[in-house]
Amino acid sequence: MELTSGFTSCLQKYLDFEINKNTQEFTIVEGNDRILPDEESGEKNPILLVLDSSFNPPHWGHYTLIKKSYEYYSQSYPNKKIHVLLLLSVQNADKEAKPASFDKRMDMMCIMSRLLNKNFESLSTYVGLTIFGKFVDKDSIIRKKFFNQGVIVYLVGFDTIIRIFDPKYYIPQAPAVVLQHFMKNVEFCCLTRSNVNDNESEDFTNQSTYSQDILQGKYEPLIPKEWGHKINILSNNPKYINVSSSKIRKLMVPLHGTKSLNEEILNDLKKQLPNQIIEYIIQSSESKSIFSA
Repeated sequence: MELTSGFTSCLQKYLDFEINKNTQEFTIVEGNDRILPDEESGEKNPILLVLDSSFNPPHWGHYTLIKKSYEYYSQSYPNKKIHVLLLLSVQNADKEAKPASFDKRMDMMCIMSRLLNKNFESLSTYVGLTIFGKFVDKDSIIRKKFFNQGVIVYLVGFDTIIRIFDPKYYIPQAPAVVLQHFMKNVEFCCLTRSNVNDNESEDFTNQSTYSQDILQGKYEPLIPKEWGHKINILSNNPKYINVSSSKIRKLMVPLHGTKSLNEEILNDLKKQLPNQIIEYIIQSSESKSIFSA
């Protein structure tokens, strides 16, 4: 399948979900509706890597997180089948929706999914939508409707792993209480990133030792020390460590109709976005940029 073809059926699934989202709660718009055991191969306990993001737009940072996580788990568990779910929450717990619209993001997620399938033959990828913004709720609905037979690994940036354990999302209880059951059944795979604080060298040191700090009880009682075994911190690719969705959107807001991107901006975008997604954005911005309010 071409990376940018066949969006009509995906769009119909998205529209159906928009109408029925409060009862559906979760749907797959690209890929099989449910991951079932492979009876022929006798495959048991596969691994599902879930990248939950705003995908506004999907970029090389997302791709790198999936690639590095896939390589890590493939090497750690060579006999297990690995699946990837690109998940978009239409009611994010932490961010208000901004252009591009959800249907455009879904199209770009499908392009990213197909690019991953093309580049990693043994990888199965899916694109999903949910109404849930919190990881606990997302995990519950994924296990109920899509994947209930193996390990789920959530792929996140370092800033996200910090937010996951932020007490403000769990008031009046503490994260250690609310997340207790959730953490028994999941892992996190996290890439280091820059610009979390002003001191970048200290920042990367703190990120790389985060799991070990948890294991040593540094964050108790907020984060139980045994959770440190479930958080894998991987080094990011320096080439993509500063990729930013907001910067990409800012570069592409002026794009519309006959107003094309100059060569300098286009070259900058190619360092941050796959060519197929750049082409999709250009083709979808006839009257105005898909990132314009």
